[in-house]
Amino acid sequence: MNEHRNLGHKRARFVDSSNPDLSMVGKSLELKLEKRSKIVIYFDILEALCERMDGEVVCPTRISHKTNLPYDRFRSYLEELVHLDMVSRKGRDLVVTEKGLEYVEWHRSTTSFLKRMGLVP
Repeated sequence: MNEHRNLGHKRARFVDSSNPDLSMVGKSLELKLEKRSKIVIYFDILEALCERMDGEVVCPTRISHKTNLPYDRFRSYLEELVHLDMVSRKGRDLVVTEKGLEYVEWHRSTTSFLKRMGLVP
C-alpha cells in the first residue's frame, strides 16, 4: 500500500513493508523523499525571497532553511539565480528582479494548469 503526503516542498511516500521490492525489517514504514528538480528549487528560492516583509534585509541562512536546502547548496543555486539575472544583490540585500518575478508567475500558472489537467498531484 502506497500513501502520498505533501510535506511542504517535498513529497513523501510511505511504503508498506508488504512490498517485496523493499528490504525492511518488520512492519516499519520507510520514508522516501522525492528529489526536487532545479526548476522547483529556483521557484522555492524566488518565492521565499518574494514573501519576505517589505524593508526587511534578507538573511541567506533563513532563506536556505525556508527552502529546506543545505547552506552550501543554497549558495550555489543563489549564484545561478544571480547569473541568470533573476536575483540581484543590493549591498547585503537580495532582491528578486523583474525576470525573477516573471519566472515565479510562469511557474505558478504552469503548475496550476498541470493540476487542473490532472497531470500532477
